[in-house]
Amino acid sequence: AKHTALPLPTHLLDGVCISANSLAEHCRWGTRRYRLDSETANSSNDGKLYRLGWLLKAASLIDLTTLAGDDCPSNVVRLCHKARRPFAFAVLDKLEFEHGIDKDELHTAAVCLYPYQLAAAKSALDQIGASNRIRLACVATGFPSGQYGLESRLAEIRWAVEQGANEVDIVINRTLALQGRWSDVYEEVRAMREACGPSVCLKTILGVGELAAYETVYKASLVCMYAGADFIKTSTGK
Repeated sequence: AKHTALPLPTHLLDGVCISANSLAEHCRWGTRRYRLDSETANSSNDGKLYRLGWLLKAASLIDLTTLAGDDCPSNVVRLCHKARRPFAFAVLDKLEFEHGIDKDELHTAAVCLYPYQLAAAKSALDQIGASNRIRLACVATGFPSGQYGLESRLAEIRWAVEQGANEVDIVINRTLALQGRWSDVYEEVRAMREACGPSVCLKTILGVGELAAYETVYKASLVCMYAGADFIKTSTGK
């Protein structure tokens, strides 16, 4: 079972104050440390192998995505083949020969599409024997704006699940967040959690670029996690 909703402790939303200067300094410190670690990793063969391992791990965590208005089955099929073999065959052969890496284990985590394309993606993954390796993710709930009635957004989720989605990327109603209506945000996301059912992963997109303040981003993150989100994501990419 995926995460379930927990009661929202509203007192955690009171008195939140985030210093932009302190946050920026933490980010600078983190990037400096990463740069030093990278320089150390590049200075030895063991370090290079360690870095290679993390690069391959990063590829395995990617949702390979197409969200174009002109998507059709042919480019969905190409996307699925790319997800199954994300690197050129020459690169895969070299990794297998030099490092003993099983090239059959190198693939992306999921393909992500609009719900209408799920059937084509499912068929393509079945045909290349990858349906047990690569998950089907889709966007829903009035993506990317979220500016639709709740019932229509819930219906989108249910239909996506019926079409075989393993993961659903929802968008919160940023209007509610900007108005500080956190109980309403919580109830909407909780209803979306229920619409997904117990086996489908709920990934909640906050749209942080539209939330105006770090405090709002923090509160939106907290509310969505308590409402049952399995993941929270920064933006739609649109």
